[in-house]
Amino acid sequence: MRGMLPDRNPLRRRTDRVETIVFAVLLAVVCTAGPFAAVSASNWEHNASEREIRTQQATSRQVKATLIEDPQDSGTYPMLIFEADARWTAPDGQRITAAVQVPASAKAGSVIRIWTNPSGQLISPLRGTQIPARERFAATTAVLCLATIAVAAALAVRRTLNRHRMDAWGIDWSATEPRWNTRR
Repeated sequence: MRGMLPDRNPLRRRTDRVETIVFAVLLAVVCTAGPFAAVSASNWEHNASEREIRTQQATSRQVKATLIEDPQDSGTYPMLIFEADARWTAPDGQRITAAVQVPASAKAGSVIRIWTNPSGQLISPLRGTQIPARERFAATTAVLCLATIAVAAALAVRRTLNRHRMDAWGIDWSATEPRWNTRR
């Protein structure tokens, strides 16, 4: 970092100064645009989630399902999530049986409420309590994408400037080398 600070060093090349300016501008852009990107992504995700909830409320329905077995540990999160086979009737009259998540205290024969799509298939509707987590994820992703783009730009600039440095070094060496080489 010390080598990037502006100073009056006569050995500092023009490409070094350009690189420092580009890095400073990229850092300023990320620091300035990051909060705006986070807020925009969060608002976009909030609106998308609200639309998704409205769509689900318009198209899905809650039905009564009868448990046909006692709950068992799902194996996903032992002692936290229990599943049991349940049976319900689809809008077309078809009887559907599938595994559903149930409380550990539920017993075979008890009735629970589940959400189904228009064809009667089990769905997990988006809950309003899930929206803040989605918003945080969108905001974090937006800032990380912005930072990734800035780092990629910085690396591209550095690579280009290094090529220019090597070309200049080659030209300087071709002029200096004959004076250093005493063998003729």
